[in-house]
Formats: sequence, structure tokens, C-alpha cells
Amino acid sequence: MKFTPFVTMFATIFLFSLENLVQHILHTFDLSIYFVYNNTMKTKELVLFLYELDKQGIWLIPYQAFILKFKDEKVSSVLRELNKFVSDGILFRASKGLYINLNARSMPGHDEALIQLAKKLRPNDQFYLTLDARANELGLILQVPNRLTFATDGRSYVYKTPIGIIEFVHQNIKDISLLKDIEYDDRRGIYVANKERVLKDAKRHRRNYLLSLVEELV
Repeated sequence: MKFTPFVTMFATIFLFSLENLVQHILHTFDLSIYFVYNNTMKTKELVLFLYELDKQGIWLIPYQAFILKFKDEKVSSVLRELNKFVSDGILFRASKGLYINLNARSMPGHDEALIQLAKKLRPNDQFYLTLDARANELGLILQVPNRLTFATDGRSYVYKTPIGIIEFVHQNIKDISLLKDIEYDDRRGIYVANKERVLKDAKRHRRNYLLSLVEELV
């Protein structure tokens, strides 16, 4: 198939503009060295997609978003590209089907980022902030915890990510909104334990070191 000079010129201008945009993004996110070895159109398109999402404030990306964006590609091909980005530290797989854009400028501060991540990891669970992290917020302990801990009606699990650690501890919760020693934090959009609940949870989950730290401060 032969193209007219106009079509050829238009295609050249488009590719040149795309190349300039990609180079701008590479400079912004300091990924230039990476692209010396991975200079393919598909890789560039993925970086552009991450950039577009970041501009919209999206840094936690479900797997389905990539599949929909690159619907003309084989699923195995998209996964291979995602795995490459994970291996090179651009993306982090927080759980099956959820990725963190580690270069996103829209990512909030540490605790807020972990709270948003917790909501994505357990969208159908009831949970509230408790134990060490909440004890520190309430002034019960001075030590800054290395994780956010949530009591949940789901399974217990510890998620270790480059942006921090999230711990879920299982607890029987029938209706979290009816618990008297739990309150809803409108600003953060999560339930949090009060002082009495934190101490009760520390005993329930055998966090004796936490009880000792509280006693030392008192």
C-alpha cells in the first residue's frame, strides 16, 4: 500500500510529537536510562498511560485498566510488559490485580497513601485503624510504628510494599457502624478505634509490648 506525501508527512509529525512527549515524561520521571534498553513503542505507550493516569490523580491501578487500554494486544503480551516494569522498579504489584505506580507524583504522603491502598486491597471488608498506629495517633505511645494495622472481618495478612507496611488482623465484626468504641474519620474516610478499643485490641491480639509502652508513658 502506497501513502500520499501528505499522509506520510502527517504520520512523521505525529510520531515526532509522540517522541517529544515521551522524552518529556522520561525527563520528568527520570526514566531515560531505562529506555535506552527498552525503546519500543509498546513500552512508550505504557509510560504515556501511566502519565495520563497520574495527571488524573490515579497512582493505584487495577490490572483491568491495562487490559482495557491495550485491548488490541494479547493479554500475555500486556502481562509481559507489566512484569518488565515491575522488575525494573517502575511498578509494584501490591496484590493480584493491583499495581502501584512508584513514580507517580499524585501519590499522597505516607500514611494517606497506605490508607488509600488499604481501601483498594480490601474493598469489601469492614476494618478500622487500631493497635500501634492508632495508639501513636492518640498519644498513648511515643514510638512511631513501622506499619498501619487494621482490624478486619477479613483474613489476617501483612502487605509489605515500597511505600510502607499494612497489617490486617482478623476480628469478628458484625456491623462496624454500631460499635460504640469505633468512630468514623471523615477526613480520611476510615473507621478508627478510640483509646479503650486500642487497649482492648492489644490484649485480644496479645500485643504485650504495646501494653507495656502505654504503661511506661502513663
